[in-house]
This record gives sequence, structure tokens and C-alpha cells, in this order.
Amino acid sequence: MSFVEAIASKRDGGALELDDVRSFVRGATDHDLPVEQLASMLMAICCRGMSAEETSWLTRDMLHSGEAWE
Repeated sequence: MSFVEAIASKRDGGALELDDVRSFVRGATDHDLPVEQLASMLMAICCRGMSAEETSWLTRDMLHSGEAWE
């Protein structure tokens, strides 16, 4: 599924797949996705919410997206 399709699915109440969450995090951290698409996904998430599983995936991927201080 393309990222635009993932946005539409979430907007319409569907669940994100692990690959959708990874694409979102990677696109945001690598600046590979347009800010408009990132904002659209964030609005869809804000309006429709996320399951515990989606939240877990997002949290884990964001945790591992950059440098970690020890």
C-alpha cells in the first residue's frame, strides 16, 4: 500500500499496518515524505486515534529512529 493509501485508510477508520508506521517514521526522519502528507497522517491519527498495537509500533520506531544517549 502506498503512503497516500495508508493516509486514506486511516482517515476512513482503518488500521495502520506495521509497514505503514515504519514508512511514516522513516519518511519523517529522513525527510523523504512531503510535510503535507505527514500532516495529513497526523490529522487522520488525531481524528481516528490509534490502537494499542499501532501506538506500540510508532513508539518503538520513533525510539530507534535517532541517536540514543546512554
